[in-house]
Amino acid sequence: MICSQCGDPLERKPLVKPTQIFALIAVFAFIAPLIMMMTTFFRDQNKPSSQQFIHLIVVISTKP
Repeated sequence: MICSQCGDPLERKPLVKPTQIFALIAVFAFIAPLIMMMTTFFRDQNKPSSQQFIHLIVVISTKP
């Protein structure tokens, strides 16, 4: 391909360079543990704890 304004030959460049692929792998390597910790934290927050059930059982059993 040739530039229509100046006549210089145009070079075709790849869409994704190998250095960009390496950078994406490095980013995912550092962010994946953070995402896993956040998902387990939110899962644990949604589950009712056993301490709440023990307190409920004590309240029910002490009522006359």
